Amino acid sequence: MTFAIKAYVGHTNQLLVTDGGNMTFAIKAYVGHTNQLLVTDGGNMTFAIKAYVGHTNQLLVTDGGNMTFAIKAYVGHTNQLLVADGGNMMFAIKSYVGHTNQLLVTDGGNMTFAIKAYVGHTNQLLVTDGGNIDVCNKGILDILINYYSLMVET
Repeated sequence: MTFAIKAYVGHTNQLLVTDGGNMTFAIKAYVGHTNQLLVTDGGNMTFAIKAYVGHTNQLLVTDGGNMTFAIKAYVGHTNQLLVADGGNMMFAIKSYVGHTNQLLVTDGGNMTFAIKAYVGHTNQLLVTDGGNIDVCNKGILDILINYYSLMVET
Protein backbone atom coordinates (compact mmCIF):
# COMPACT_ATOMS: atom_id res chain seq x y z
CA MET A 1 0.00 0.00 0.00
CA THR A 2 1.46 3.35 -1.02
CA PHE A 3 0.29 6.81 -0.02
CA ALA A 4 1.86 9.09 -2.63
CA ILE A 5 1.37 12.70 -1.50
CA LYS A 6 0.16 14.20 1.79
CA ALA A 7 -1.14 11.27 3.78
CA TYR A 8 -2.95 12.00 7.03
CA VAL A 9 -3.53 9.37 9.70
CA GLY A 10 -5.71 10.86 12.40
CA HIS A 11 -5.92 9.88 16.04
CA THR A 12 -6.46 6.60 17.89
CA ASN A 13 -5.72 4.31 14.93
CA GLN A 14 -3.73 1.13 14.48
CA LEU A 15 -1.58 0.58 11.40
CA LEU A 16 -0.38 -3.00 11.14
CA VAL A 17 2.12 -4.25 8.55
CA THR A 18 2.90 -7.94 8.83
CA ASP A 19 3.90 -11.08 6.92
CA GLY A 20 6.17 -9.29 4.44
CA GLY A 21 3.64 -6.57 3.70
CA ASN A 22 4.72 -3.08 2.68
CA MET A 23 3.32 0.36 3.54
CA THR A 24 4.95 3.48 2.09
CA PHE A 25 4.25 7.12 2.79
CA ALA A 26 6.04 8.86 -0.08
CA ILE A 27 5.77 12.61 0.51
CA LYS A 28 4.49 14.44 3.63
CA ALA A 29 2.97 11.99 6.05
CA TYR A 30 1.22 13.16 9.20
CA VAL A 31 0.38 10.69 11.96
CA GLY A 32 -1.61 12.29 14.77
CA HIS A 33 -1.62 11.20 18.38
CA THR A 34 -2.55 8.07 20.33
CA ASN A 35 -1.88 5.74 17.39
CA GLN A 36 -0.13 2.39 17.22
CA LEU A 37 2.15 1.61 14.27
CA LEU A 38 3.16 -2.05 14.36
CA VAL A 39 5.54 -3.63 11.86
CA THR A 40 6.26 -7.31 12.37
CA ASP A 41 7.05 -10.62 10.66
CA GLY A 42 9.16 -9.12 7.88
CA GLY A 43 6.80 -6.23 7.18
CA ASN A 44 8.11 -2.87 6.02
CA MET A 45 6.88 0.68 6.73
CA THR A 46 8.66 3.58 5.04
CA PHE A 47 8.24 7.31 5.51
CA ALA A 48 10.19 8.66 2.54
CA ILE A 49 10.09 12.47 2.68
CA LYS A 50 8.84 14.65 5.55
CA ALA A 51 7.17 12.55 8.20
CA TYR A 52 5.49 13.99 11.28
CA VAL A 53 4.46 11.67 14.09
CA GLY A 54 2.63 13.43 16.90
CA HIS A 55 2.56 12.55 20.57
CA THR A 56 1.53 9.59 22.72
CA ASN A 57 2.01 7.06 19.91
CA GLN A 58 3.52 3.58 19.93
CA LEU A 59 5.96 2.69 17.15
CA LEU A 60 6.64 -1.03 17.47
CA VAL A 61 8.98 -3.00 15.21
CA THR A 62 9.45 -6.70 15.97
CA ASP A 63 10.25 -10.07 14.44
CA GLY A 64 12.30 -8.86 11.48
CA GLY A 65 10.07 -5.89 10.68
CA ASN A 66 11.54 -2.67 9.34
CA MET A 67 10.50 0.97 9.85
CA THR A 68 12.41 3.68 7.98
CA PHE A 69 12.22 7.45 8.26
CA ALA A 70 14.27 8.49 5.23
CA ILE A 71 14.38 12.29 4.95
CA LYS A 72 13.18 14.85 7.53
CA ALA A 73 11.36 13.01 10.27
CA TYR A 74 9.81 14.57 13.35
CA VAL A 75 8.60 12.35 16.17
CA GLY A 76 6.91 14.32 18.94
CA HIS A 77 6.87 13.75 22.67
CA THR A 78 5.63 11.06 25.06
CA ASN A 79 5.91 8.30 22.45
CA GLN A 80 7.13 4.74 22.84
CA LEU A 81 9.59 3.44 20.24
CA LEU A 82 10.18 -0.29 20.67
CA VAL A 83 12.47 -2.36 18.47
CA ALA A 84 12.80 -6.05 19.37
CA ASP A 85 13.40 -9.55 18.05
CA GLY A 86 15.51 -8.60 15.04
CA GLY A 87 13.42 -5.58 14.07
CA ASN A 88 15.05 -2.47 12.63
CA MET A 89 14.16 1.23 12.95
CA MET A 90 16.19 3.71 10.90
CA PHE A 91 16.21 7.50 11.06
CA ALA A 92 18.29 8.31 7.99
CA ILE A 93 18.60 12.05 7.25
CA LYS A 94 17.56 15.01 9.45
CA SER A 95 15.57 13.40 12.20
CA TYR A 96 14.20 14.86 15.40
CA VAL A 97 12.77 12.79 18.22
CA GLY A 98 11.23 14.97 20.92
CA HIS A 99 11.27 14.77 24.69
CA THR A 100 9.86 12.40 27.30
CA ASN A 101 9.86 9.41 24.94
CA GLN A 102 10.77 5.79 25.65
CA LEU A 103 13.33 4.24 23.30
CA LEU A 104 13.51 0.51 23.97
CA VAL A 105 15.81 -1.73 21.92
CA THR A 106 16.03 -5.36 22.94
CA ASP A 107 16.47 -8.97 21.79
CA GLY A 108 18.58 -8.25 18.71
CA GLY A 109 16.63 -5.16 17.64
CA ASN A 110 18.48 -2.27 16.00
CA MET A 111 17.80 1.48 16.01
CA THR A 112 19.94 3.76 13.83
CA PHE A 113 20.25 7.54 13.80
CA ALA A 114 22.33 8.21 10.68
CA ILE A 115 22.80 11.81 9.50
CA LYS A 116 21.84 14.90 11.55
CA ALA A 117 19.70 13.29 14.21
CA TYR A 118 18.60 14.84 17.48
CA VAL A 119 16.89 12.99 20.30
CA GLY A 120 15.55 15.39 22.91
CA HIS A 121 15.73 15.60 26.67
CA THR A 122 14.11 13.55 29.43
CA ASN A 123 13.84 10.45 27.29
CA GLN A 124 14.17 6.95 28.69
CA LEU A 125 16.65 4.81 26.78
CA LEU A 126 16.91 1.08 27.40
CA VAL A 127 19.16 -1.18 25.33
CA THR A 128 19.25 -4.78 26.53
CA ASP A 129 19.63 -8.42 25.47
CA GLY A 130 21.61 -7.84 22.28
CA GLY A 131 19.79 -4.69 21.22
CA ASN A 132 21.80 -2.01 19.44
CA ILE A 133 21.60 1.76 18.90
CA ASP A 134 23.87 3.37 16.29
CA VAL A 135 24.45 7.12 16.32
CA CYS A 136 26.37 8.26 13.25
CA ASN A 137 27.47 11.50 11.55
CA LYS A 138 26.22 14.47 13.57
CA GLY A 139 23.81 12.57 15.75
CA ILE A 140 22.97 13.83 19.22
CA LEU A 141 21.26 11.88 21.97
CA ASP A 142 20.38 14.01 24.99
CA ILE A 143 19.33 11.54 27.65
CA LEU A 144 18.40 12.26 31.25
CA ILE A 145 19.87 9.74 33.67
CA ASN A 146 18.99 10.22 37.33
CA TYR A 147 18.47 13.94 36.73
CA TYR A 148 21.85 14.26 35.02
CA SER A 149 21.97 14.71 31.29
CA LEU A 150 24.11 12.34 29.23
CA MET A 151 24.98 13.81 25.86
CA VAL A 152 26.21 11.44 23.17
CA GLU A 153 27.40 13.28 20.09
CA THR A 154 29.26 12.18 16.98
